[in-house]
Amino acid sequence: MPDSKFVHLHVHSSYSLQDSACSIKALVHKAAEQNFKALALTDHANLFGAIDFFTKCKDQDIKPILGCELYVVMNGTIANPPPPQQERIGELLLLAKNNEGYGNLRQLVTAGYLDGLEDKPRIDKTILNKFSSGLIVLTGGMNGMLSVYLKQDQADLAREELRQLIDIYGKEAIYIEIQNHADEEEAKVQTLL
Repeated sequence: MPDSKFVHLHVHSSYSLQDSACSIKALVHKAAEQNFKALALTDHANLFGAIDFFTKCKDQDIKPILGCELYVVMNGTIANPPPPQQERIGELLLLAKNNEGYGNLRQLVTAGYLDGLEDKPRIDKTILNKFSSGLIVLTGGMNGMLSVYLKQDQADLAREELRQLIDIYGKEAIYIEIQNHADEEEAKVQTLL
């Protein structure tokens, strides 16, 4: 039986179809079967499954952690974007730590669809700053805002991204996300973190 203190924080459901085909019902059932005390849902650029996830977790006495993996324009703004071929998009995973955070997460997701919809619903750092309260930040996996630069040996730009995130959220709310899929590129990024 797994350690009941471990919590999965980067979890996609069938609402992130390119990453997961797992239904929320199956996801929560498996978590209950494994005696998890808490579980996050962090689908790509949407909160479509949030209410279903929340109620199913509560029914199983699992603490639901609502979050989302957002696409962020790293080198410009939605109002003044760089040329499409130069635009850098990085993923950022945000978790709501309270009701205010969940409200801000809803605002960010909505802004992505209303203001930043291109090939993906995207936001920028201006809107991140406006709706930053009550959120915890995971820097994302291999397409995260830091990894985008680290994969290209641009550690100075990755440090600048991290500094900007600290300015927005505060140091205590940011966690560097490390994933291990036995991938050479992941190993390279991990050595640079």
